[in-house]
Amino acid sequence: MITPPAPELDDELRRRLGRRFGSAIDSWLDELPPVLGDLAERWQIDFESLIQRGSMSVVIRCRTAEGRPTVLKVSPERRRVQDEAAALARWRTAHVPAVLAVDERVGALLIEAVEPGTSLAESMDYPRFDSLAALITSLHAAGVPDPSYRPVAERVGYLYEAGRRNYQR
Repeated sequence: MITPPAPELDDELRRRLGRRFGSAIDSWLDELPPVLGDLAERWQIDFESLIQRGSMSVVIRCRTAEGRPTVLKVSPERRRVQDEAAALARWRTAHVPAVLAVDERVGALLIEAVEPGTSLAESMDYPRFDSLAALITSLHAAGVPDPSYRPVAERVGYLYEAGRRNYQR
C-alpha cells in the first residue's frame, strides 16, 4: 500500500506551536513526517488536511481504509495525549468521539471525527442551552471520579500557566 504524504507542516502551524513550545518545536516538526507516514501505514489511514486550531498538537483530518472520517492528533507532550485518550475512553456517551488507536511512544491519538466538525469559533451560532445541558449531563451521569486524574484546581493552574507562557512569547 502506498501511503499518501502527510499535509505540509506549514508556517502557520509552526508559529502556533512555537508560541507554546518555543524554538524546540522546530526539530520535533522536522522529524514528524516519517512518524506520520508510519502511523498512516500501521493504522491504515489516508491524510486529508490540517486542522489549523489549537496550540498543543498537530491535528489532521484523515480517513480509514473503509472511508470512515477520523482525526489524528500528534503532540510532543506525550503525557497529554495519554491523558486525553484515557479520558475519552472512559466516557460512554454519544457526545464523545471514540478512540480508535493510541501510540503513547510517539504521542499520537486517532479518534473518530465529529461531524460536521464546525468549530465554535467558526460557527455563527452559540449552542442552545438545552444541548449544553444534555452534553454536561451525559458526561457526568455515569462518571465515577478517578483518582489517577489530577485535581481540577491543579489542571486549571496548569492551563493558566501554559496560557501565560504562550502569550509571553
